[in-house]
Amino acid sequence: MNPFSDELMLRQGAIFRLMHEFDDEGEKYRFFIILNYNPQSDKIIVLVTTTTQLAKLERRYRKDRPSPLVYISPSDCDAFTERCVANCKVVEWRNRDDLLANMKRKRHKFVGSLPDAKLQEIHNYIAQAQSISLSLKALILEQ
Repeated sequence: MNPFSDELMLRQGAIFRLMHEFDDEGEKYRFFIILNYNPQSDKIIVLVTTTTQLAKLERRYRKDRPSPLVYISPSDCDAFTERCVANCKVVEWRNRDDLLANMKRKRHKFVGSLPDAKLQEIHNYIAQAQSISLSLKALILEQ
């Protein structure tokens, strides 16, 4: 098997650039981080997205404790050209086969991996988050 195959890039903490459909902006590329503990065998891949709209999210979640925001800088992954934030209160999921098909069509591209410390920050929030279902948490957190 090719050591750089799309399937082998599916791992916890992997960062992908994905085409995403926004209600008000149409299709745009966005960075997503794979959260699954075992994405190579899971049928559903749980993702968190990043944004550079720091001030907007900081205002929205300023009273939330713990904060759902995990900051990521270019020093964490070369693919990021500016500081951004992962909003851990909102996760998305994709069918694993659909994700792989889009990778083969080059709509999704692996760009790096999140450092373990940043992934742990995300997990710490998700473990406590009431906004994330138990079934999604089971895919994300080590049992």
